[in-house]
Amino acid sequence: MVGLLSCEEIETLLQRQCVGRIGCSIDERPYIVPMRYVYDGTAVYAVSAPGQKIDAMRAQPLVCFEVDEIDSTGTWRSVISTGVFSEITNDDERRSSLRYLGVAWAGSEGSDSPPPTSIIVFSIRLLEKSGRFGREVMADLGQAPVRAYKASPKLGPGDGFVSERHSAPAVGYDHLQLLRLG
Repeated sequence: MVGLLSCEEIETLLQRQCVGRIGCSIDERPYIVPMRYVYDGTAVYAVSAPGQKIDAMRAQPLVCFEVDEIDSTGTWRSVISTGVFSEITNDDERRSSLRYLGVAWAGSEGSDSPPPTSIIVFSIRLLEKSGRFGREVMADLGQAPVRAYKASPKLGPGDGFVSERHSAPAVGYDHLQLLRLG
């Protein structure tokens, strides 16, 4: 069974978790990266070193944020949100956000020294949020779970799979192989 999370369940999941995924675009290609975060009810806050993720979000601040929780094979919850990236550049706000995140830097203990510029602190203000949950339906407590989909038969060697090299001229992807039914 798959259903929708309530607004309260969405907020609870965002508060309870500490690892989410940012979805952004690099050179018109999707890019997803996990990150540790804290949520304040409006935005997620995170820290990063310079790199592709930061460059991509600076270029296109509209991003996607996803968090999930999996209890067992068939029991899960997830939240997906669109949001706007904003880099925190004010030293006092950076210091406060880093403390909120539980991040220390050299010279941070007992001092008001600003965090180094190599530590990038940012927020993603969540605009639209949606959440779903999944739960296996039990036909009888003594029976195995009833799946909401029809399982495909397992195929072994010689049962119709053909391995072939990817024929597209994409540089750097020649190690990938595609499987197709023969």
